[in-house]
Amino acid sequence: MGLQENVKIQKDIEELKKQIWLLTLKVKNLRDSTNKIKRVLNSSEMPQAVGEESLPRGSKSVNNSNQPKNLDS
Repeated sequence: MGLQENVKIQKDIEELKKQIWLLTLKVKNLRDSTNKIKRVLNSSEMPQAVGEESLPRGSKSVNNSNQPKNLDS
């Protein structure tokens, strides 16, 4: 039975090597993608619009277009 166990261990080692290689590739791809995203964010010169979510509470803009206009003034 020693030979069968040795063969199984060798197959397990080969499978682990494949998994390590695939994980290494995934890490490299993630690192590359992260660097690309960082470059895009750093090189972006477009000013970012201030959304209502970033305004302090109670200061959200009100849409007055549907309210009646005062014609007396």
